[in-house]
Amino acid sequence: MTSEVGNQKPTLDEEGAKTFFNHILQLWIYPELNRRVENGLISKDYQVTKAQIVLDPNRNSSEVRLNDEVKAIAKLKLKPDIKKQFKEEVFEDEIEEIIGVTLTDQDSPDAGHVTLLQFRGYWIIQFDFRHYKGKAQERLDAAIQFYEAAKYCYEKKLWRSFVDNLFSTVELLATSQLFVISEQEYVKKQTHVWTRLKYNSLMLANRANEDYKGLLNKLHGLVDGARYLSKPFEISSEDAQSYLTTAQNMIDFTKKFIS
Repeated sequence: MTSEVGNQKPTLDEEGAKTFFNHILQLWIYPELNRRVENGLISKDYQVTKAQIVLDPNRNSSEVRLNDEVKAIAKLKLKPDIKKQFKEEVFEDEIEEIIGVTLTDQDSPDAGHVTLLQFRGYWIIQFDFRHYKGKAQERLDAAIQFYEAAKYCYEKKLWRSFVDNLFSTVELLATSQLFVISEQEYVKKQTHVWTRLKYNSLMLANRANEDYKGLLNKLHGLVDGARYLSKPFEISSEDAQSYLTTAQNMIDFTKKFIS
């Protein structure tokens, strides 16, 4: 998620980028500068060339960093005639474009950020407001393990265990996606029913593939019979193969969705 104020290609239009930039200044940067001036930490003529707001949902407040306090990894496009070795220093006049900026591993993987960099007289703004990407990744990793178990059960025709493991796969994938866009109340406590309702709402907002919602609902309907024997249970090998394919596609989608 990027926007740049200047002569780069913006995701937001020019007016939207300027409005966003001013909101950042008013909401975070100016109050932090005033606080530091009042506490004698900086002078009134202090010049800012870099700034960063770290939005960690595990903390009570955001952290504002200025200049050398900024911690980030930048993805750069170098000028055609510039060649660099890994970890070799790069100078501003060697850069053609700043493609992206992410937080370093010194910050929580659950944190979002807004990072501002002065580049050739313009402000570059890079932002990612998604939270809980670390927790989302944990659930994706767990989902892949359940998926491997489901594939084994499919090969052995262990249909009850197949449904149980594939339901766990798909529910964890749905949860992973929901973590990066949902409110903290959901993140703190998920239930089977709430996850389904939230994920169905996500589909209504056209944020993901309708097939994934359908698979979650279908497996939810099958798992009671498969695991608890509370009702008749039956599944064909053709349907099982189709479910596996959709689940694999959902894994691939989730990897991109939370990255």
